[in-house]
Amino acid sequence: MHIESGAAPKRRLISLTPLIDVVFILLVFFMLASSFMEWRLIDLQLGGEGGGEVDPSVVRLQLTAEGIRLNERSWEAEGLMRHLEAQGAERIRLELGPGVPLQRAVDLMTRLRTLPGASVSLAGGEE
Repeated sequence: MHIESGAAPKRRLISLTPLIDVVFILLVFFMLASSFMEWRLIDLQLGGEGGGEVDPSVVRLQLTAEGIRLNERSWEAEGLMRHLEAQGAERIRLELGPGVPLQRAVDLMTRLRTLPGASVSLAGGEE
């Protein structure tokens, strides 16, 4: 004879342990599969500090908030590139003035590196 009790059967609790295991395995997988190489780094050659003798073979460009200056003359980027290429500039020192956005400096450095045989270094300008 079977006697029924009025109590409902107990529900089984869902264990979170398998879920935590799966999350941990995914975390380990993505950590091992990721590449931590910084592929967008810019190779910079930092110029020396001011003072001392000025090397005449180095072309000194000043990038200011107002524009690009070479030999106390303002230049547009296209005209400057033609001038430097005609001059055969191989060593270029880009000096940044105060208030110059970093993106402008990076854009100009990228363009200067397209000159044949050009070596571009970056220096903080005089304030």
